[in-house]
Amino acid sequence: MPQFVVPPEGISFKDVITDFEKRLIESTLEAAGGVQKRAAELLHIKPTTLNEMIKRYDIRPRRKRHEQRQRRNAAPDGAEPSLTRRAAGAGAARSMRDVTTRSLASTGRS
Repeated sequence: MPQFVVPPEGISFKDVITDFEKRLIESTLEAAGGVQKRAAELLHIKPTTLNEMIKRYDIRPRRKRHEQRQRRNAAPDGAEPSLTRRAAGAGAARSMRDVTTRSLASTGRS
């Protein structure tokens, strides 16, 4: 159990509890890979209760799959990801055209 030092001017019980709950939910969600049902199981509360708390504290759940997808789609060398995908798509289309042109040329139908 964490130790608390109460300052001489006092402290808001409600603020301390709110902050603790929010940090506990965030760390549990991270441990559960962003899966709310699993996080609720770890906290021994109903998933609907966890969902209400997430909304109340405005917690933005982060799924690990989403982070992995972002890393996988990240452009090499800091290039703009959308430009990299677009360029790759254009290259694929160009390659297909080249194959088709070569195929037609080899059959004498170019």
